[in-house]
Amino acid sequence: AVLDERRAMTTGSTSGGALVTPEYLVSNYALFRAFPASFYEQTVKLPDPGFGMTAYVPAFASAPTVAQQTEGGTVSNSSPGAGYLSANLVTFAGEIDISQQLFDRAGPIDFDEIAHAALADSLAQQLDSYVLSAAVATAGTVAGAGSFTAAGLWGDLAKAKSQMLTTAGTKLPATHLYVAPTLAEWLLAQADPNGRPVLLPSPSNVVLPIAPGPNGGPPLGFTGTRLLSTAVFENGNIPAASPVSDSQLVLANMGEVFTLTSEPSLRVIPETLAPDLLVTIQLYALVGVIVRHTPAIQSITGAAYLAAPSFA
Repeated sequence: AVLDERRAMTTGSTSGGALVTPEYLVSNYALFRAFPASFYEQTVKLPDPGFGMTAYVPAFASAPTVAQQTEGGTVSNSSPGAGYLSANLVTFAGEIDISQQLFDRAGPIDFDEIAHAALADSLAQQLDSYVLSAAVATAGTVAGAGSFTAAGLWGDLAKAKSQMLTTAGTKLPATHLYVAPTLAEWLLAQADPNGRPVLLPSPSNVVLPIAPGPNGGPPLGFTGTRLLSTAVFENGNIPAASPVSDSQLVLANMGEVFTLTSEPSLRVIPETLAPDLLVTIQLYALVGVIVRHTPAIQSITGAAYLAAPSFA
C-alpha cells in the first residue's frame, strides 16, 4: 500500500508563517549618523539667558604694571586698555514634512520622537562644524613638515604648543589635539625609527582636562591616547586645509573656547501644509562662539598630514 507523506508545519509563507507575528524593534531605530560633536562638547558652555542676539565678554588689551616699591616711594601706576569680545548668535534649523497619517499612526513609539532624534544628531554636527570654523578662523598657524616623520610631527606640535605659551597676553598650555578620523587612525599605525608607536596610550591614573560627553558619558572622539602630553581627539568636522589634499590638525586650550547655545526647540506645525494634510516637524537652536584668547587655538597644516593617507 502507498502511504501519504506528511511533514510538520513550518514558519514558511505557505505553512504556519501567517501565525508568526513579526517583531519590529522600533525603539532601537538606527540614525543616519553624523560625526560626533567632539570639539563643541569640550567647549565651556555658557547658560543662555533667553534674550539678546549678541554675546559679550570683557577683555583686557594690556596688563597693569606692578613693580617693586621702596618705602615712601611712588607706586607703579598704569591704565590698562580694555574692551569687549563679542559674537553674534546665529540660527541653525532643520525640518521634515510628514503626512498626518504617519504622525498619528506610527507606533508604538511616536514618530516625532524619531524625527527629533534625527534632527538633533544633524544639529549637533552643524554646531560642531560652526564652532570649529569660528575658532580656527582666528587661530595661530604652523606650516608643518613636507613629508611625514615621527620627529616632524613632534616638532610641529611642539612649535604650536610653544606659540600658545609664549604669545604675549595668552601664555596657555595646550589641552586638546583634534585630528581628522582617517589621519588619527593612520597615526595610530605609525611608529618611530625605534619601532615605538607615535601615539601612546595614557596611563589609567593620569588626570586629563577633559569634559565628559553628553549625559555624563565618555568624551566624544577621545582616542585614549596623547601626543606630547596632549589628549588626542578625532573630529570629522575639521575644516579642509589648503590644498584640500592636506589635513588640518587643531591644537587648543579648550577652557578658552566659550559657546552660548539656546536650548534646541522642537516645533510640530500642522497649519503650514494643512491643505495637503501634512505636518512640519522643526528643530532649531541659536549659537555664538567666543575664543577668549585667540592664540589658544593653533592650526597645523602641511603635506606631511594627508587628508587621505595610504594604509598600505
